[in-house]
Amino acid sequence: MKKLLILSLALLLALTPMSLAGAEEFDLEPIYDAYGFGEQIFICGSAPVGVPAALITIIETATGNLKYNVSFSATELREGIYINVESGWAVGEYTLYVSFSEENVSSFTFEVREKRVDHDGSSGTVSADKQEVTATGVSISQTELRLRLGETATVTATGERSSFKWTTDDTDKIIIAHANSADATITPKRTGSATVWVYCGNNYATLNITIVPAEKQPEKEPEKQPENNPEKEPEDKPEDKPDSFADLASVPWAREAIDALAAAGVVNGMGGGVFAPDDGVTRAQFAQMAVKAFGFTGREGVSFSDVSEGDWFADAVLTAAANGLVNGYDGRFEPSSPVTCRDAAVILHRALKIKGIAVPEAPASDTDYSAEAVGSLTAAGVIADEMGFSALEGASRAQSAYMIYGAMNIEK
Repeated sequence: MKKLLILSLALLLALTPMSLAGAEEFDLEPIYDAYGFGEQIFICGSAPVGVPAALITIIETATGNLKYNVSFSATELREGIYINVESGWAVGEYTLYVSFSEENVSSFTFEVREKRVDHDGSSGTVSADKQEVTATGVSISQTELRLRLGETATVTATGERSSFKWTTDDTDKIIIAHANSADATITPKRTGSATVWVYCGNNYATLNITIVPAEKQPEKEPEKQPENNPEKEPEDKPEDKPDSFADLASVPWAREAIDALAAAGVVNGMGGGVFAPDDGVTRAQFAQMAVKAFGFTGREGVSFSDVSEGDWFADAVLTAAANGLVNGYDGRFEPSSPVTCRDAAVILHRALKIKGIAVPEAPASDTDYSAEAVGSLTAAGVIADEMGFSALEGASRAQSAYMIYGAMNIEK
C-alpha cells in the first residue's frame, strides 16, 4: 500500500517546488463509520498552505484491492468532492487516504454495507487527532412525489453548502437530470416506486416517488381524407425524417450528434421519446459506444474479475480492452463507475490513433495522464466550450454523444 501511494504521489507532486515534510495537518470534515451501496462519501477540507493538489485513495483493507485513486486540486478539495460507494465493492472495511506527500498522509477507515445507513443526523466520526466538524444540513422542497409516465418534475434542495449531489438506486424507473445542482429534474421511465437522495456535504434528504401510468388520451376522430382532385396541385410536405428526442432543448449544441448517433445505432434513448441528455454515463456504457462508433472487433486475451459473460456489457468492454481503448484497476474494470470527461477523451484519442486518423499534436504531462488527449481533441474541435467539459466530472450522455460524433467526423 505504501509503495502505491509513493508512486502515485511522485507523479502528483513532481512539479511542486517545496518540501512538504512537517506540513500542517489536514483538516477534514467527518467521514462516517459506515456507508451503504449508492451512498456518497463527501471529502472536504483545507490543504496545507502552498500545496497545489492531493491524492485520494480508497483501499479494501482486507485484500489491499485498489478501489479509487484520483488526484484533486486544492480548490476542488476545498469546495468538496463526492465519491460514490459502488455496488460492485465488496462488503467490509475500507481505508481512505488523503495524501500530500510521503510524510503527510491522513487515513480514515469506514465500513461498506449492502443497505443504506441511517446516519441519524450525526456529524460522523473522525480520528482522535482530527477536529470534529458539524455536518452540513440539507432540506428538500418535498419528500413525497407522485408522477405519471410522460410527466417531469423539478425538485429543489437547500443547504448550507452550494454543492449538491442527487442519486438513486432505481435507475430502471427514473432519470435524474441536473444531478449536480440544487434543482434536479425527475423523469419517470416505468411504473412503481423509487427513492431519490440528495446530498449536501455529509447530510442527505430523501424523496419517495410513486410512478403511475399515463392518463389514457381520448381517441381522436379519423382525419377526413382530401378529395382526389387531379387538377389540384399537391401541397409541399417536409421530407420524412426520424423524430428527434423530446428532451434536447437544454442541449441544442448536442442535438445533431445525438440524432445522428441514434440513427446509426451508437446510442439509444430511454424510451418514450426521452434521451436524458444530462444523465451520467458509466464506463461500460461509454466503452460500448466507442466500440460501436469505430467498429472495433475481437476480444481475445483479456478479462476482468468484475466482468462476466452474462453481463450485457461484457462483449463491448472486453473488445475495448483487447483493442487498447480501456484499462482496468488491479484486475477490475469498474463497469458501473461514472466515466469522467477526461477518461472519455483518453478513450476517444486512443481510438483515433489506433484507426490511423490524424489528430493535432498536444503536449503530454507527467502529472496528468489525460493532458495530451484533452489538448489534442480540443484542437480538433471534438471538445468545445459550449459542452461544458470538466475533466474530473462525470461525462453526461449529451457530452459523450457530442465527443463521439465529433471524433467520428474527423477527416481521415
